[in-house]
Amino acid sequence: MTLPLRPRIGLEIHVRLATRTKLFCSCENRFGAPPNSLVCPTCLGLPGSLPHPNRTALELALRAALAFGSEIARRQSFDRKHYFYPDLPKGYQCTQQRTPLARGGSLTLPDGRTVSFLRLHLEEDAGKSLHAGRKTWIDLNRAGTPLLELVTEPTIRSPKEARLFLTILRRRLRWLRVSDGDMEKGSLRCDANVSLDPGGARNDRNEEGAPVPRIEIKNLNSFRRVEAALDFEIERLRELARRGVSIRSETRSWDEKNDRTRHMRWKGEAPDYRYLPEPDIPPFRIDEEVLESLRLSRPESPRLRAERFSRDHGIPLPVASELCMERESADWFEALVEAGAAPDYCANWLRREFRSCLRRARIVWDEIPFLPGECAKLLRMLQEGTLSPSAGRRVLEAMCSPLPFEEALARVGRPPAGPEPDLDRLVEEACRRRPEALEDWRRGKENAVHALIGEAMRLSGGYADPKALRARFDARRAPGT
Repeated sequence: MTLPLRPRIGLEIHVRLATRTKLFCSCENRFGAPPNSLVCPTCLGLPGSLPHPNRTALELALRAALAFGSEIARRQSFDRKHYFYPDLPKGYQCTQQRTPLARGGSLTLPDGRTVSFLRLHLEEDAGKSLHAGRKTWIDLNRAGTPLLELVTEPTIRSPKEARLFLTILRRRLRWLRVSDGDMEKGSLRCDANVSLDPGGARNDRNEEGAPVPRIEIKNLNSFRRVEAALDFEIERLRELARRGVSIRSETRSWDEKNDRTRHMRWKGEAPDYRYLPEPDIPPFRIDEEVLESLRLSRPESPRLRAERFSRDHGIPLPVASELCMERESADWFEALVEAGAAPDYCANWLRREFRSCLRRARIVWDEIPFLPGECAKLLRMLQEGTLSPSAGRRVLEAMCSPLPFEEALARVGRPPAGPEPDLDRLVEEACRRRPEALEDWRRGKENAVHALIGEAMRLSGGYADPKALRARFDARRAPGT
């Protein structure tokens, strides 16, 4: 018998939709609120409460399905999935088992290969169990929040490719404003399914014609854990195959502390969910007018926008593609160029200094406390050389604090009161401290002068004029000067 060695991986991804309220009630869909403060009779499943479907959630899910090229079901309905767990007070979850929102569609990887979707459907989330010693606490704020579940075909080839796929998927969902995709907040969670491919025409069955055992790894909440769990599980399955041990389909969990998967239950023990049609939500149809409106409002794709940036502004396509990894970054680039910033300088500054400053200030794009027009003024001063790069960084950090541009410039962008920096002294000291850079520059290594200018700028506290420094270094280039 030929041992099956090639992995076949499929993913089940749960995406929290970026709605203001929950899927079937008016409670806020918000992370971080005090436990059990965002609940009502509907999401608690109290008698007499009735669900009211959230139109925005449906539109966000349809927007994703259209972007992936999925076939949308015109007739939609919901079902009850029954199971009993403390964080599900109703005793059932409202989902779309019989008529999923959409089928098919795909996402393209950087190498041109596509990963296809089996189905996309809406469902409500359960609450959260918090375990502490022998006690378990229940927070039902999450109960009833809207989820879009995306199930892929089992065609992913490796754990590394699974991680790459999830990275691209999250980037696309953020671009579409369907979800923030923040895994730390539970906005994107993943179950991974893996089997070893026996090869042949029917690669879902082994040489004896029996179904290939499939392992499901539950509740992976980071891309690193998805890759690590799949790496471990594939090696475990290969070792069992090498030893001739029979492999059974099972559900496993990821033990983060010990970097291994652990058995939860055999697939034969899986509960019977007793699906039945949701009696409180009648079936409904998706009109063509709704789909056409969503198609017309769909944003320009990252690839097309990057190509336009490269064509219209003359920046290299790889640089434009990096700008378009996030929709907010692309929006800021266009706004800065429209406000008068030079496209090439602006692109490099956004990718480096701007992103670094936001990280240091712990500010996300949506929380930036200043307008692109103020940044464009800062960029023009940097490009003209009237403000040094280090002073520009200080001004940007002050703007993040936040301060208006003019006030930030007055406080930290200008040299302190007193005499102007002695440029000749700065040049002399920089040459003394960096003799190797001076010698390299005199021998024709043009980039070596940047080390000298950088040293002089550090000695001045970042307030010296870099253009004036360069002129003085040019005068000292000849040996003996």
